[in-house]
Amino acid sequence: ALEPDFKASMSCCEINWPSVFQRLFLCFFGRETGHLGIGALLLYHNSHIPQAHVVMMFSIYPIPAFSDNYIWCLADTAEGKALVVDPGQAQPVTDYLKNAGLTLDTILVTHHHPDHTGGIAKLKESHPDVRIVGPEDSPFTKVTETVKHGDHIEWQAIRFSVLATPGHTLDHIVYFTETQINNAPALFSGDTLFIGGCGRLFEGTP
Repeated sequence: ALEPDFKASMSCCEINWPSVFQRLFLCFFGRETGHLGIGALLLYHNSHIPQAHVVMMFSIYPIPAFSDNYIWCLADTAEGKALVVDPGQAQPVTDYLKNAGLTLDTILVTHHHPDHTGGIAKLKESHPDVRIVGPEDSPFTKVTETVKHGDHIEWQAIRFSVLATPGHTLDHIVYFTETQINNAPALFSGDTLFIGGCGRLFEGTP
């Protein structure tokens, strides 16, 4: 039987790593799919076969929204399930899920602003059983589960820590996981942290 081995190393696996990484780079950043994605690797080994099996399990895709934003989609490609973060618009998410053959089962909300929550009602119409996780004591109340600083949530094999980051809004939270996605932990930071800066302080103080 196949068993998960998260610490497989070159000493125990006969893998041509340059070839593997070249293929993964092309698959997720270029010509083989045409999509931008970030893949998470799970390494499996079989005690009868001295070679690791690389299985693609999780991928993160940016879904373009509005004129200058993204809705993040975390996909379990093995089971065809998807989690989206802050869907300010429904149609881009619906179109992407259909094209990718994914089923939405979870929505994470970082804060109440409409450009992060505006698509949730429509997505719930087409996915009535969707799990919607958001901050407690928030003006946005259309959630199925509230969380606060220090809580944890699980989706598939991923465990997220909830961190309170008030400032942009008083209800703002972020979701952090140590699960290695593209060989690094993942943070869904909403409008708290950007590549080039941070969100404006609408409701808090420095």
